[in-house]
Amino acid sequence: MTTEMDSKTQADLITSASGGIGYELVKLFARDRYNLVLVARSGEKLNQVAAELKGTFGVAVKTIVLDLTAAPAAKFLFDQFAARRSGSGCSGEQRRVW
Repeated sequence: MTTEMDSKTQADLITSASGGIGYELVKLFARDRYNLVLVARSGEKLNQVAAELKGTFGVAVKTIVLDLTAAPAAKFLFDQFAARRSGSGCSGEQRRVW
């Protein structure tokens, strides 16, 4: 499995990925060889987690530094994935959000 991700790579989105339950979830998903899109407020922690997952499990990881408590953040994230999905020709059923 490659650690690179493009618009056709299927991936699962996990928020709050740099700590707590979100971090534990990303490790479980990566262990099962899921490619991941990780969202969290702390860019430094998020990049550390991404490097760990790529190195340990060989999965593709994209990081998005975003504070989802900010009002426009959720819509921004939704719009990014809507554009990605329509560009890749994949149906929404092929992606999960956690």
